[in-house]
Order: sequence, then C-alpha cells, then structure tokens
Amino acid sequence: MSFQHSHDLSGIHKKRIRWLEFSPKTPSLASGDEGGIVVVWDIHTGLARATLDLKEPITVFAWDRKKKDRLFVGLSTGAVCVIEELKIQGTFVKTGVTGASVHAIASSPSGRIAMAIGSEVHIAHELEHGGWATIDILPAPASFRDFDADARLRPRSLHFHNGSSKLIVSYLNHGIVCWDLSLLTQLWEIPPNESQLNIGYSTYLPQLSVIAATNMSTGVVMYSLKSRKLIGEHEVPLQADRNVPINIANLNDSGRVVSGGHDGSIFVWEIESNELSQRLRHTDDGILQFVAARSTPGYECIASTVAVDAPIVKLWKAQTAPIPTGRRLMLFLDSVTSEILEIPTSYLIIVPLFIAFVAWWYSGQELGISLQDITLAIKTLVQKILNQYIREPIVSAFDYISQEVKRLVLNWLGIRTPDEAQVRHSYAWGRGFLRQ
Repeated sequence: MSFQHSHDLSGIHKKRIRWLEFSPKTPSLASGDEGGIVVVWDIHTGLARATLDLKEPITVFAWDRKKKDRLFVGLSTGAVCVIEELKIQGTFVKTGVTGASVHAIASSPSGRIAMAIGSEVHIAHELEHGGWATIDILPAPASFRDFDADARLRPRSLHFHNGSSKLIVSYLNHGIVCWDLSLLTQLWEIPPNESQLNIGYSTYLPQLSVIAATNMSTGVVMYSLKSRKLIGEHEVPLQADRNVPINIANLNDSGRVVSGGHDGSIFVWEIESNELSQRLRHTDDGILQFVAARSTPGYECIASTVAVDAPIVKLWKAQTAPIPTGRRLMLFLDSVTSEILEIPTSYLIIVPLFIAFVAWWYSGQELGISLQDITLAIKTLVQKILNQYIREPIVSAFDYISQEVKRLVLNWLGIRTPDEAQVRHSYAWGRGFLRQ
C-alpha cells in the first residue's frame, strides 16, 4: 500500500492555498486560496471540474456529508458561503459575526454544520424555507482563563461525534473538549500537556476511536477517546521560529494519519504499530502546510501543497488490499442507506425487502459470507435507521423546545434578542417538525 505520485494540479491558483479537502461523495478534490479562488479537481484525470471566485481570502471549507457537490466555504471576513452544485448562488450562513476569520468547518450526516469563527463555535441548520442560520453557540471550555493573555480562546478543528449529537473541538491553548450539543454542556476534555501545549489541527478516526493532532513544537500526537490517554507521539521537522501550524488528515479505512512538515515532506503514520509507514517528498524545500486524505474501496489518495504563491497540488495514490466480503457488505449497506434513506418513509419498505433478499441470497448461494457478517451488517443498518429517524428527530425537537423556552423566558423578563424576527425564522424548522 505504498503511495505513488499520480498528478500535478497547477495553472489556476496564483496565491497561496489555504485548504484542501476530498469530497466524501464524488472523486473530487477542492482547493482554496488567499485570492478567493476555489477549484474542484477530478482526482482521476487531474482536470478542473469547476473554478469559483469568491473575491475574498479563503481560510477553510468543508464538503457537505449529506448532499452531493455542496461546499461550505469560510472567508477571512467571517462569512461562510454555501456553494450548491459547484455554483456560487450568493447564499451565506446567518451567524451575526463579521470581521473574525473562520478557522474550521465541519458537516454532520444529518445536515448540521459547525463553524469556528473567531473565538466562537457556532452550530447551524438549514432553514425550512431555504438558507442557513446559527441556532446555538458553544460556551467557553471550563479550562478557559480570560485573565491569561497567552491563553486566547481559539478553536482550531471540529469533529462531529456519534452522528450529530456531540462535537469534539480542538482548541489552540485549551486542549480537546467534547460537547453535548443538545444541552450545550462539556462532557469531557483532554487538557493541554507537555506533549501537546498548542494544537495546530486535528483529525478524528471514528472506527478506531482515535483523535490525532499536530502541535506547534514537535509534531503529531494521538489519543484514544476511550481512555483519553496519549497512545502515540511522532516528531516531525518543524521550525519553531516560523510558528506555522501544519495540517493533519486521516486514512480511516487503513488506520493511518497523514501530516506535512516544514521540510517539504509528507508523513504517513500507522496508528496500531505507532510507526512511520511512508515518507513522501513533495519538494526539497518549503513548508508543506496542508494535506488531505481519502480512503475508498480499492485505493487511497493523498493531496499536498506547499505554502508558496502559484502553488502546485500533488496527488498521491495507493492501491489497497481486497476488502473482506463482510466489510464489502457493510460498505454497500452504508452507501444504500445514505442515499436512499434520505426519504424518511422509504426505509419502511426498502429495509425489510433488502433483509429478506440478503437472507434468501445467503441461503441459496455459497458466497463465503458468515452468519456473523450478515448479523453485523443488519445491526449496522438498524442502528443507522434508529439514529437518523428516531434519535436525531427527538434531539432536534428537544433543541427547538429548549430554544423556545429560552426565548419565552427572555421575553417575559423584558429582554429582547438581537433580532427576534431572524430568530423566529431560524426556528421555523422546529415548528414544522412538531406539527408533523
């Protein structure tokens, strides 16, 4: 599973690239630069699918995990632009914030987005009649000390956990914190320590229950979310005087993480063995600040770029070992449910028929699939249905109720919200749900 250079993506960006990210739904890579240009590349041909000019410096973006070809793009002005079908339509998330850069964006499977804007973390929903708006803002973590000038509050990376019910936030100075989004309460934290004083970026591997982060002094650190203990630490060439954070990404299917370095190299680390799997040379000199990674059946892909004007994005690919039959079945179930079960009533018909078909097929064929594989696949499917169509709506309803109670109490006390009309509109989806 060694990576080999595949394509050079160049000729469009004239300014430094500020973010790279692979699409979870199409074979595409998006890159965004300081000049406001977003390019969406086909990773098989190396050609540009779309070029978009947002006119403002881009700081970060995220692909929507629910809808194909939708991007949430963060700008240095604090705005978050919603790009639909790879076209700029002038839609922005209503956050009420201007002038503070967007540091991180994350999308959840159920349609929520989280945004780190300045010192705040916003949670936003798509509104019933179109558009997006902030519905909650996380409080400061318990370890925040506003009297310490060196401990400014700066969220660096965001990761949804357990569907959309929890959010893991990595802070520059305040460690890693997990939040319950229904109650806006802090569940646990991994406080700063000698190995991780300041966080640059982090990445989350849900299958392994591991979070890996880059720090500003030594390199990469890894934590188990079960024990919340340090399980790995790797040195990466960093120039402490440059104080430039390096990004980190993951290859979740093969249990590896990918980071850059200040010497132009890409590092691929094995989590279980805690060893360096491969070192790739992007350039002989330069700060390799941004990387992206993607695991897909049959191959894995890495993208990298150096912090220079008129940059080149390099693509690297590796063939992967054949996936076991049980694993293929689970991936197929996941792809079917993620696409078809967006229609809330469809699973009532499709799921029983699919289970019956699998049972019939298994009983009449010698496929080498064990009963344990079938049971595990069906269990995964049922869990996804329960989470998406029972648990998530209940959590959303309680979110709406808590916000309505808060608004009624404030009105009773004679305290007006900054924009009551906008708040009422942003909760229209909740009223629609309760009427159903």
